[in-house]
Amino acid sequence: MMKKKAMELSINFIVMLIFSIVLLGFGLIFASRLLKVSDSAVETGMPKVDDIALESCLNEGNYVCLSKNKAEVRVDNNVVFGLGIYNDLPTTDEFIYHLYLAKAIDSEGTSIGEICFGSSCYNTLAWTQENWVAHLDSPPYNVEVKANKKIPLLFQVTKGSKPGTYIWNLKICTLNAPGTGAVEDFQAGKPETCPSTHKYMYGSLHKIYISVP
Repeated sequence: MMKKKAMELSINFIVMLIFSIVLLGFGLIFASRLLKVSDSAVETGMPKVDDIALESCLNEGNYVCLSKNKAEVRVDNNVVFGLGIYNDLPTTDEFIYHLYLAKAIDSEGTSIGEICFGSSCYNTLAWTQENWVAHLDSPPYNVEVKANKKIPLLFQVTKGSKPGTYIWNLKICTLNAPGTGAVEDFQAGKPETCPSTHKYMYGSLHKIYISVP
């Protein structure tokens, strides 16, 4: 009887030991992934939560990802959107992002035509594009085949900005992509299209909505 109980205790101990080792293994894998994401977030300069969202989106096989597409930002504050690009083209290619402010509307849905400082007034779209972002066309990024690139998009809601919703168009443009699924987008005199240097649009048009209370 004592031997039977001892054997049962031994079996229970072995089962618990195996279960603990399995849990420890899962814990180490999870911790390793978190560390990788944390390192990636430091390298890209974007918040960890955005980096995690990009990882998830890119792992699903998407060519172009945003960590989010909406944010509420108060005047004199900023927000970072994570942008991820996966190169599914047959060769290494050069990518840029192209930003264009399509619309600025107030709470009634009316276009915000001008922003004025004293007696000086400026077109809202042109002033916002000049003051909120460092680049409308980013520097080029070389991305190897089947590799991805994560890029932080920083928007600074400058003093003087009016309350409302600012709707940005985002396009990813490539240097050499004819015959690969990317389509020629450049049109002379139309700033909403890809620039002549990188005239092929990769993926679809994306929208970014920034609300200023």
